[in-house]
Amino acid sequence: MKNLIKFNAERLKKDKFFYVLILSVTLLSILSGFQDTVQGNISSGYEGFIKSYSDIFMSFFIAVYCGYFIGSDFSSKIIQRQISSGISRKDIVISKLIVLMIASFIIVNLYPIIVGIMGSLKYGFLPIKDYNNILEIVRIIIISNLCFMSLTSIYSLLGFATQSIGETIGISLAIPVVISMLQGIIPIEFIKKSITFFPLSQIKNVIINKNFIDGTLRPTTISLIVFFIMITITILIFRKSDIN
Repeated sequence: MKNLIKFNAERLKKDKFFYVLILSVTLLSILSGFQDTVQGNISSGYEGFIKSYSDIFMSFFIAVYCGYFIGSDFSSKIIQRQISSGISRKDIVISKLIVLMIASFIIVNLYPIIVGIMGSLKYGFLPIKDYNNILEIVRIIIISNLCFMSLTSIYSLLGFATQSIGETIGISLAIPVVISMLQGIIPIEFIKKSITFFPLSQIKNVIINKNFIDGTLRPTTISLIVFFIMITITILIFRKSDIN
């Protein structure tokens, strides 16, 4: 397992496509931060920082990289060679997911940091008067990253299920859009509430709700449940799937 994680981590470090995505995230965050400060959508660097975690565009970048990272290993026969050498499929799934989570953490935290810096340059960050301000920042960072971790596990499942870069990216990009549309047009309250259990919906709860149940406990619980369910399903599907 350690060697697999090292192998995938080295791939990530040398992956030019990943750095292209990082550059794209940087440019997007600069543009977003500039637009928000000019239009007065934020009043401090702190506000820009926390609001940026709920930006749907971050899920698109994660979807693209998950599809590319897993799909390219199938197309280049890397996974096939690993299986032939006796490496278990479970270890392949877990090692890739660990490295993909690292990649997603870099992406989703870079965006708020840059937007927060730009907001701070114009309005100031926010006076840290007591530990509650610090704890609120830490809470948002940790739980938002947990939500994105579970989202990464969903995209990884699609990657191993389809074994295709294009299909994984296409389906992954469509998921947040479809869910947002369904929330607006479906009149059935039960379905609307079910959709809110999607990790991306929970990120908004982290930002909006400061009470412990809705803003901390529920997003954390849902994210962890989704994460472990997705890992289990991915391993089961990959064990039984034929590899081209």
